Formats: sequence, structure tokens, C-alpha cells
Amino acid sequence: MLATLVLAALAAPQSTAPQGLEGLVATLEERTAKRRKAARDAWVQHKDAFLLMPTRASLEPLEAAAPEIQDPALEHLQAWLDGPREGRSPVEALLLLLGRTMDGGGADRLVALLDRLPDSPAELRATALRQAVERGGLLARQAARERLNDASDALRHAAVESLLLYAPLAEAAALAARYDPSGLDADRLGEVLSLLAERPFEEGQLVLDGAWFEHGGEDYRAGLVRLLRAYPQEAGESFLVARATTPGLSTDARSEALQAFVAGARAYRWRDGERDLQSYFRDEPRSPSTEAVAWALWKLENATAKKFLLDELEDQLKDTPDDWRVRMRLARRQVNLDDHADAYRNFRRVVDTLDDGLAARRLDAEDWFYASRAAAGARRGREAGEWLQMTGWTPARLAPYRELPEFADYLDKEPFKRLFAEGQ
Repeated sequence: MLATLVLAALAAPQSTAPQGLEGLVATLEERTAKRRKAARDAWVQHKDAFLLMPTRASLEPLEAAAPEIQDPALEHLQAWLDGPREGRSPVEALLLLLGRTMDGGGADRLVALLDRLPDSPAELRATALRQAVERGGLLARQAARERLNDASDALRHAAVESLLLYAPLAEAAALAARYDPSGLDADRLGEVLSLLAERPFEEGQLVLDGAWFEHGGEDYRAGLVRLLRAYPQEAGESFLVARATTPGLSTDARSEALQAFVAGARAYRWRDGERDLQSYFRDEPRSPSTEAVAWALWKLENATAKKFLLDELEDQLKDTPDDWRVRMRLARRQVNLDDHADAYRNFRRVVDTLDDGLAARRLDAEDWFYASRAAAGARRGREAGEWLQMTGWTPARLAPYRELPEFADYLDKEPFKRLFAEGQ
């Protein structure tokens, strides 16, 4: 706020602005006084409607006077706490306003009143602590540190949550490394872990205490997976293997667990977990789950996973060698596995088997696109260009695929240059 006022004062027309440091200070004081008066006027005009019914409409005129509106709001809270506390409590409404408008100074003033807030509901104190730390109060952070082992579950959770999410990164990482979260609400903690994944820790800075992997609850496990995907943990291997092979897990949840496992395996060379997942897709009945696990291990260059992903279609082709549709499905799978040479041979055979008219009618645009990818990856530029044209796709439709590695060496050649033209 001070920096804003200084810049505003310096930008004022020289003919009207006072000269020298004393003049600058006077200008700042004048503008601050005007803002404070405007905030108090807004409070007098709008507080009754807001305290009676704290809604978006009643909040807006007060929020527009931030952060100075914190002064009359905190004074109102102080007066209510000092008085007989008769009538409807204004605490929840005031916390709503302060949580959106106060600065670090206001946050420290609020946390000084923490123990005087009503005992019920306990969440009021937790909300006040959480908001105070979020708004950047130094005393608020110290208060949160002192509540890490509070007898109140709500306050203890608010302290952990707020420090993990809003304390400086080094402090948040240190807390995660030493704190045992048992006894806290697991599902709510899962939401905190999801948000923690978005903080910009340096590589290796965030290391969770082992107790974090012993919690239960679906929401908690989902949040922990998101954190492990962003920041792989050496201790997360067994948790992610168990998560990825959980019966009945949704497709999206299994995919997230496998993505987190791949990230961790690349960072820590998780061989035990890789072997466990390999046993899973090899020993369990074939299903979308076993295929999802195999695709994840293929990303780690697991040869057994690649064989598993090809076996079923290769067996079908052995049983029906003249079925061009089966051969097309196998060729597509081979492209997805970066096996371009074998995929090209299968596409070439399909195209040669069907005469030009039939091939043009029976193969759809996506078939031709996969065929072009296979040819490009197999260094068959002529067919790659011809088959890419057979898709009939415009440059706009092809734009998302411009960066595929198999096309990299052809982008300055026709017809690729025209078909992958940027800005069309």
C-alpha cells in the first residue's frame, strides 16, 4: 500500500504537488487520511446490511475500501468482544470481510483476538487463524506455530494447513518433513496436499515424513497422489503401487497414480515397484486396469510391458492374417509404442491389399494419419506425405500434431510444410 501511495504521489502533476520530502510525506498522509475516511464512511453506510445478511452484494461496497476497511471492522469486533455480546454474533460476517480485505498488519491484530473469539463453533477460531496466516501476518505465523499441538482439533488442523500453504517455502518444507498428521481430518488434509502441490518448491526441498503415507480416506489419497506427481518422494513407491492396483478405482484416479509412479521411478529408479506392477498386469486377467499399468511401465522402457501391449493384437492377426481391420489396429498400437518400422510395414500391406478406390473409402482420416506417422517414423517420406494428404485435414486440424517427433525432419518439406503451416 505504501509503495502504491509513493508512486501515486510521484506521478502527481508538479504544478500542484508539494515540493521536497516533507511535501511528499504530507501528500501521502493526506491521501491515507482520505482513504481511511472513505473506508469509515463505507462502514457506516453499509455495515448494517452486511452484518444482517453477509452476501456478495452486501460485501462488495465494503470490499472496495480494502485494506482500510479492516480498521472499522476490527474495531467493531473488539467492541463486540468487550461488550455484553448481546444479539446476533457478527463474528462470522466480520471474518468473511477480513479474510478478503486485511493486510499483514490487520492479520496480526486479528490473531491477537484469537483466544477471545467464541468457543462455539470451534471452526471460527480456526478460520481466523487460517485467514491471518494467509494474509501474511508475522505474528499470525508465530501463533500458528504455537498451535501445532493444540488441544483443539480444528485449531491444530488450521495451524498445519495454513503454515504448509502460506508460510515461506523453507518453513513449509521443514514442517512437512517433521510433522505427524495422524489425528487430523484426513479428507480435509487431502485438499491441503493438492494445494501444496502447486507451491513452487525447489527440487528435493519438499520431503514428507513417513507418517504422511499412513493416512487413509479416498480424498486424502487423491491429494497425496497429486503431491507425489508434482514432487516425487522416495518413500512414496509402495503407496503408489497399492493405489495404482486398487480394485474398482476410477480410470482418472488410476491414471493419476500411474503418472505419479512414473515421475517417482524416473527420479528414484523404483525397481521394486516396477516389478510389482509388472506382476500385476502379467498375473491379473487382462482389463483396462492392467493395460493402463502396462502403458505406464512402457514409459519406463519396460520390455515386458511393450510385449503385453502387443500380444493380444498379434495373436489376433495370427488367427486371421487376412483381416485388414485387425492389422490396422495392430499398426496403430505399434505407432503408439513408437514401433514405426513394423507399423509402416503393416500399413503398407493394408494399402497394397486394398485397391486405391477401396482404400480411400474404407480407411478413415485417422487411419491415414496414423499411417503417415508410421511412414515418417520409418523414414519413408514420400508415403508419409501422400498419406498425410489423404486425411483431408486442414493446417488448423493438424496443428496439435506439429511437434510429434516423427515429423520433425519433414516440416520444411512439401507437403508437410503446407499442411503444418502455422497461423492457418
